[in-house]
Amino acid sequence: MRIGDLLVEALNETIREGIDEGINEGIKARWIQYLVHFSQEKYITTAQMRALAQVSAATVERDIVSLKKLKLVRLEGARKSGKYVLDIKGKEIICPRTKNGHNKSD
Repeated sequence: MRIGDLLVEALNETIREGIDEGINEGIKARWIQYLVHFSQEKYITTAQMRALAQVSAATVERDIVSLKKLKLVRLEGARKSGKYVLDIKGKEIICPRTKNGHNKSD
């Protein structure tokens, strides 16, 4: 399975567990772009999110609210200059662990 496929599967499960409202395919695609970024970098900024998804600042802010609610990301630093890092669920998706607590890649 490709990393994108794994992210889609994990994100769909997180969305089902976390919220009841409908999330359309465009939103899922953006969120997957953000999470793929985390597979290569430790953080993401709102400017990077806008560039990746080619959307407005308002759209990124809405995405962030939802991603934070689902515990996929959290802000580190000041609101304007801070960076978003993986939160609990985000880490589970990007760095899944086996039953014994080790990374699957270990």
